Amino acid sequence: MIYRVIFRQSALKDMKRIPAYSRKDVWRVVDELKGDPYPLGAKKIQGYEELYRIRIGKYRIIYEVAKRICIITVVMVGHRKDVYKNL
Repeated sequence: MIYRVIFRQSALKDMKRIPAYSRKDVWRVVDELKGDPYPLGAKKIQGYEELYRIRIGKYRIIYEVAKRICIITVVMVGHRKDVYKNL
């Protein structure tokens, strides 16, 4: 099943703050989520119903999966030291 990936406006702003060399890896992983929303390395965030995170070096992608309508919403992208503070 192919999932559609959408970004929150704030996540797009977060992407602009990431260095270009890491941004390329983040886009690659986001593209891979379309085919598999739960890849190896994805972990559920405790205390949230459908919120997951993927680690990409020092950066994290926080995303939500809506299984019934096949949509992945990228909620936040950021450095590991800051990304969990605003959940």
